[in-house]
Amino acid sequence: MPLALLGAQGQCPLLQRNRARELSPCLLAVGQQLQRRHPPRLAREQPLERRGRRLHRTAAQPRHRRPVQGLGILGAAGEPRLVQRPLVVRHDAHGCMRRAPGPDPPIGLVQQHRQLRRPAALAQPLCTAHGHLPRRRFALACRPLSVDGEHMIDIDALQTLPLPPRILETRCRVFPPAEVTSRAEEAEPAAGGLRREDVEAIWGRVVRLYETGLHPAIALCLRRRGQVLIDRAIGHARGNAPDDPPDAPKLLASPRTLFNIFSASKAITAMVIHLLDGRGLLHLDDPVAEYIPEFGKHGKEWITLRHVLTHRAGIPTVAGARVDLDLLADWDRIVALLCEARPMWPPGRRLAYHALTGGYILGEVVRRITGRDIRTVLRQEILEPLGFRHCSYGVHPEDIPLVAENAFTGPTPRFPFSWLLERALGVEFRRGVELSNDPRFLTAIVPAGNVIGTANEVCRFFQLLLNEGELEGVRVFDRRTVRRARVEQSWLEIDLMMGVPVRYGMGFVLGGERLSLYGPGTPHAFGHLGFTNIIAWADPERQLAACLMNSGKPFLTARLVRLYAVVREIARRCPRG
Repeated sequence: MPLALLGAQGQCPLLQRNRARELSPCLLAVGQQLQRRHPPRLAREQPLERRGRRLHRTAAQPRHRRPVQGLGILGAAGEPRLVQRPLVVRHDAHGCMRRAPGPDPPIGLVQQHRQLRRPAALAQPLCTAHGHLPRRRFALACRPLSVDGEHMIDIDALQTLPLPPRILETRCRVFPPAEVTSRAEEAEPAAGGLRREDVEAIWGRVVRLYETGLHPAIALCLRRRGQVLIDRAIGHARGNAPDDPPDAPKLLASPRTLFNIFSASKAITAMVIHLLDGRGLLHLDDPVAEYIPEFGKHGKEWITLRHVLTHRAGIPTVAGARVDLDLLADWDRIVALLCEARPMWPPGRRLAYHALTGGYILGEVVRRITGRDIRTVLRQEILEPLGFRHCSYGVHPEDIPLVAENAFTGPTPRFPFSWLLERALGVEFRRGVELSNDPRFLTAIVPAGNVIGTANEVCRFFQLLLNEGELEGVRVFDRRTVRRARVEQSWLEIDLMMGVPVRYGMGFVLGGERLSLYGPGTPHAFGHLGFTNIIAWADPERQLAACLMNSGKPFLTARLVRLYAVVREIARRCPRG
């Protein structure tokens, strides 16, 4: 706000006219804010020596007092007037000079109204120990903290920032956490190198995420040093979506509840390809057309398997094709569309997230080589030797009631985000959530988007990768195969479909020191994100594997800071080494 709006003595013109009967309390509040942000010029132009003498007086003396305009209240006749409220400068316990308000004026009708409308987060200072002013809240929240030798953003402070009105968001009903929490067998925290308070702090972040109302059900499984330290769920698997009536039958979520991990399926599909590569049945730098001859036309002759695994094949979408359930169930038709597709740019030239297309290409390559569909190869070569019951593409029809129902929550995506999402997914955002609950989708084979399992099973799969291919005495992958899969293929290059910089391996999204899906200080972590807030990963430095499942499907919202708070807390409580 330009200083020209202030009077000669630094008094706001709005406050000079405060006795006008037509001036509303809202305008008085605006004027008060202007004067608070721009103090009188005479006070700022005082000599430095004079100000210094004031600041070094003893804390017991009532130092520099100057009247400032307080909040507007209503007089006896209903006329708006202002109350002089002193501002006292004192030293706190840390020896820092802080401003503290003097005695409060009588609370009138306008003050009561303002207090009712004011968020509780803004009513208290950011740090009670230091008494920081609320107007510095965001700057202080973004101040880096040093935890475990790494700089982190103060998530606790960020969560006190004002959030958008909930009337703009779709939310589910929130129940008392103790009533909707269930847990499976867990090892003692000491077996994983943690303390009981560490485990409860991590789970406390999950509870706070549930309290946002963005997720009807959440499940978390955390392994460290091979021990299951957390295997819990909170919320309802069915019956508590925003569109469900309050009296709808509800099914509590449990650690045995099945979730669709969506795009995190790409990591499992990639490991099937790496398994065949390790056995010499294919080579990652072979052209796709060598296995699917009809694919090699319209400039796609030199697209390799590596290009597909690293999202550089140039066909993130198929022009004119719309995702529908009838199409997803027709594998041959999908392959024919991909063979006729024209790449958007030459292979390897650009990085662009292939939401669904890459999975079908890899699945067809597996079928051409082995004579079996990719679901059968995954089950026979990986899942059955390790004793997995689920964690495969789709489920049997009789297991559909065990799958958590997905729900659209949060704000409605607006342009241009709605256009970007529809371009990447091939379907409108809310419609995509609806399709994910259809039995035809839950029983189909979608290699890039419908692996279904429990949080424990997905976490166990990443424990297999953390152990470099061996789990409970059974070796599935060669060590070199797992190591090669997580080698970096793109260093924070802008993904043209996602619009953000991403580090990709061959089938995995890699972590980073500062910018990472898996918390700060995770440069060696690897995993994948699933639509929209599902995260599964492993971190060799911290010797942990984790999977965070949820059934809410929000887009961008300020409350997602609590999602990052979960992974950040895991990284903080599980030190490196």
